[in-house]
Amino acid sequence: MSTMTSMAPPVPAWIYVLDLDVSSSESPNSLSIWKVIATDAASMSHYALDLAPQAALEEGGSIDRLLSTIRTRLAVLLPELRV
Repeated sequence: MSTMTSMAPPVPAWIYVLDLDVSSSESPNSLSIWKVIATDAASMSHYALDLAPQAALEEGGSIDRLLSTIRTRLAVLLPELRV
């Protein structure tokens, strides 16, 4: 009796999300792996070049908050910008 198992194709790329251990007194701080993400070039370009800009331009997206954020940060140094 023969059993066929489906084999997933190998993952072409990995993204490692790292975090610094800032509580350590050692220098340099050690790194801890926070997340490992399997991906490929087509997926990366889709999310980075298609979806992310689209989400930023939607109403309430990060572009809408950009001017407000800049004014708030500059108002600390330039009081005339306070509204």
